[in-house]
Amino acid sequence: MPVVVVGSLALAGCGGGSNKAAPSAVTRTMVVTKTVQAPRATSATTPDSAPSTDADAGATVDPSDDEVGSGESSGPPVLQATGADRTLTLSDAFSADNWEEGSYTPAGKADPVQGIRTDVYCSASEPIELRFGQTTGTLHVAFAQDIQSDSSDQTLEFDLTVDGRTVKSKNVTFKQSGEMSTPLSGVASIEITAQPAGDNDCESTMALITKLWITAK
Repeated sequence: MPVVVVGSLALAGCGGGSNKAAPSAVTRTMVVTKTVQAPRATSATTPDSAPSTDADAGATVDPSDDEVGSGESSGPPVLQATGADRTLTLSDAFSADNWEEGSYTPAGKADPVQGIRTDVYCSASEPIELRFGQTTGTLHVAFAQDIQSDSSDQTLEFDLTVDGRTVKSKNVTFKQSGEMSTPLSGVASIEITAQPAGDNDCESTMALITKLWITAK
């Protein structure tokens, strides 16, 4: 902080050398100001604050349950013998493009059933394919036309193809239903298809599988 030092200087004035009485002395005061710079105070220095520590640094993350032990299949299912009767669903199919599963009512029936269906137009449907590994027993398929079909004048042909060879075929009109079966011993692949069989080949209808199951014998 600056310090101000104030001093005074008196100046006396004398008269000339005349015989007149000397005038009284005149005192003049001069103020001299000097500024002295006081030493600058040094402020205390504080050490830099320690770097913050991230509480999460170095933390390890365990794999989520969705990534470990998800139980997802490595590929489409291959059915094995269980020694007991078994009802099959769409999830048991090796492939089933354009088929869907739900609650549907066969034409001519009062109550809906849990079934699998597809639209059929001018040509055969995409097949439902089942794959088997060293399985014994018999595969059964029951089928009809869906009551929601656009046409009620169409006749559908259902086919069973075993290892590339068609072994069973059956036609059903709008209100009819049918059933086919084939042994599984030594079989690796079975395809189920539906196609128009009547004169109105390009009228839209819905092929409906009302039940698909395996029996032990």
